[in-house]
Amino acid sequence: MSFRLIFMNSVLCIVFFAMNSIAGLSEDIKSLTGKQYARVVWGRGTHSNEFGFPDENYTSSQLLAGYDTEGGEITLQSSVGNYQRPLISKHGNFVIFSDVDSIAVYKAEWGTDSPRQKIASGLAGCLWYDEAREKEYAYYAKDCGLVGECDVYRVNINDTSEKEIVLDVPVAGINTVDGHWLTVTSDAKVISSVWGWNIGIWPADIAQKKKLGNTVRGCWVTLPYDTVPKMLLLNMDHTAIRIFDYNLNYQINEIPTGKIDHLKFASYSNRILVCARGMNDEGSSEGGYITMIRMNDSLTGIDNLSDTLRISSTLTDGFPDAWLSDTPPLPVSIKYDEYQKRRNMISSKSHGEVKAFTIRGRRIRRYRKAELIKSAMRSDIVLYVNRDGILVEKNIIH
Repeated sequence: MSFRLIFMNSVLCIVFFAMNSIAGLSEDIKSLTGKQYARVVWGRGTHSNEFGFPDENYTSSQLLAGYDTEGGEITLQSSVGNYQRPLISKHGNFVIFSDVDSIAVYKAEWGTDSPRQKIASGLAGCLWYDEAREKEYAYYAKDCGLVGECDVYRVNINDTSEKEIVLDVPVAGINTVDGHWLTVTSDAKVISSVWGWNIGIWPADIAQKKKLGNTVRGCWVTLPYDTVPKMLLLNMDHTAIRIFDYNLNYQINEIPTGKIDHLKFASYSNRILVCARGMNDEGSSEGGYITMIRMNDSLTGIDNLSDTLRISSTLTDGFPDAWLSDTPPLPVSIKYDEYQKRRNMISSKSHGEVKAFTIRGRRIRRYRKAELIKSAMRSDIVLYVNRDGILVEKNIIH
């Protein structure tokens, strides 16, 4: 049994419906997001007080769980840790997560108990993709737990030798940074966080270290992966989503939700939100349900009754992120740099388009039948991993 969350008389309500298969949830996610492929990651509590914060004398005790529209639910990291804010990479093949106890940011391939690689010291809050250079970065508070006087850095998740400072404190006169609330726009010009519990929230111009808009009281701030001057956060009671235009210093809307926590725009999304619902008390909670919400096109509210969907099935979950795409995730059986090197080599010699599909992708099975075609005027170059784990290049004729 699962349920949808809908809005009636401006209040988020719960409506139950039957769902008897993985395929049912998969199709619901595709319908909600408009994407053919999706992955969701979250922390799953293992006993009471799983989602506590160390600075409040609570610690988290979680494993990392996930859901894939192609394969169903999966345990990503079964070893228990004090995890915060897991994130999914641009191509859907890696999970980036932080452990507060070790003050470290890790990367692991999507899969059960994939080996983890430490990529930075600190706590990461978001990812950013440099389209021009095709590099992906994690933004993190360097050498910092949940709250502290820490500079904001970014690290190339595929080349950890490439680290650079993004924002040094103080910012607008404030020294504290909450790493797990870091969120950045798609042009990497505006960043936001909770700048300390007693201070509040505002976006900042990174280049000028200038505060944008007024200080807002609230929690779990998130910026759409876009350049529109919109900012979403929870009210202090965690019972409503507040929407601001930070250029105009104006609150656009406040949507009553009931108890809600861990709000975040899905990675690289400007419309889909993920959150946890049903937590008793965020500081020492047993967990909640992972929920996905679709904002309207103008980012001013939620229009339709079917624009929310519950993903997880038990009150043990929190800290969600989601990856959404029209193409399958990049294969994890090969190193990213091997794929990237091969892709760049092909691009420099070919007028066709370079695409990547996993061996499970439906189109790969069709492409395998095209091996005997020798030449044509137009083609795609397809990279995929065969059943032996070897990176294969195919020239596919249209």
